[in-house]
Amino acid sequence: MYGETLMPDRQTPYQLKMKVIEIFDEIEGAKTFRFVNIDDKPLFKYNPGQAAKLYYDTPLKKNDFRLYSIASSPLRYEYFELTIKSEGGRFAPYFLSQANVGDICIVEGPFGRFLSKPLEMIEKGLVNILVFLASSSGIVPFRCFIEYAIDANLDIEIYLFYVNRTRDDVIYRRLIPVLLSSYRKLNLIFNLTREHQVMENEIAAQILSNYENYRDRVSFL
Repeated sequence: MYGETLMPDRQTPYQLKMKVIEIFDEIEGAKTFRFVNIDDKPLFKYNPGQAAKLYYDTPLKKNDFRLYSIASSPLRYEYFELTIKSEGGRFAPYFLSQANVGDICIVEGPFGRFLSKPLEMIEKGLVNILVFLASSSGIVPFRCFIEYAIDANLDIEIYLFYVNRTRDDVIYRRLIPVLLSSYRKLNLIFNLTREHQVMENEIAAQILSNYENYRDRVSFL
């Protein structure tokens, strides 16, 4: 199944009209936008780790755009998600404050080859363990990969080291329990650089409500 679902890395990107159908508040200054394709062309196919351009009119420029890692699994054909965090610049803060359910946006993709090497190695049976390191919104392509691992029934061990300043900066707290319960070979290691003096159980209770169920696969440095 895995080999059949991979797409060539170097595809020709194209644009689609997409509608925002749901918005998820992740943390302060970060939201996930769920889109559906309303164009007469099919949704472009992509691999985990690839990105898409999001176009939106801003006060500075008509059809302004930014490139974002695709957040959702490529095997979840019914929708498409981008997680956007306000990290400087003007595009993201404006989009986060103005975009609403029902808005029509132009999305273009796919772009990039970020996870092409591990995907190729898995396909060839060369690895059975992957170690990922992410901070802040850098978790987005790895969320995409983990969901893909679930959907494609992969059988590899995944260790994700996730670094943030505080527990309030941890994106996808709503999804972490789902990912852990759906993929038994997922291991999460959190490092909160400004909360080393806080008790592990106190932090875990806020990040993962059912922490006791996953204590063997979730740890804090």
